[in-house]
Amino acid sequence: MKTALPYLAMICLAAPAMAEPGERVTEIRKWYETVQKAKHTAERKIAFEASSEPMSGDVVLRDYDDGWKTVTASYGAGDHAVIDEHYYYKNGKLFFAYVITTYWQFHPDSTDEKPKTIDTRTEDRYYYDDKGETCVRRLTRSATTEAGGKLTEAVGKKEQKEIDPGDEAKDHRKEALKLLEAKKSADVLAAYGVE
Repeated sequence: MKTALPYLAMICLAAPAMAEPGERVTEIRKWYETVQKAKHTAERKIAFEASSEPMSGDVVLRDYDDGWKTVTASYGAGDHAVIDEHYYYKNGKLFFAYVITTYWQFHPDSTDEKPKTIDTRTEDRYYYDDKGETCVRRLTRSATTEAGGKLTEAVGKKEQKEIDPGDEAKDHRKEALKLLEAKKSADVLAAYGVE
């Protein structure tokens, strides 16, 4: 019985930490709503195009009152993908990332006379701790349609699944912090590690 006491104490101490991600997600959702309803006070746009690979797009940086900021990066990657990344910051710290990846491929039954595609849209939501360093929760959902079906509607009907944040959460955090400081096209490309 003596040996069980330290373990019981550890479980009791760990219990508040286990509940914390849910509380943090609730707080982030409130912050997200605040930013969505706010009017930006400043906006900068940066167009970019890589010379080393097929990647081009725009980054829009917005400032709001009370230390809120957003960065939206929309770009084409290769011939078949479009990516929209939405980053949200409070007082310079990343708290939320919403990443939408849409890509297409030719359907196996596609012919030159009757081309068909298969389209896929994936939405990932990353919720970061109060320091903006660690992803405390990642939610994902994805849908696939044929021949230009209603992809956004299809993914909207899917349930979000919680998955391990993985390296993607770390990569998006690094990109988000570099994009927040971007002043020119070269800065944006450096955030993505391309030229």
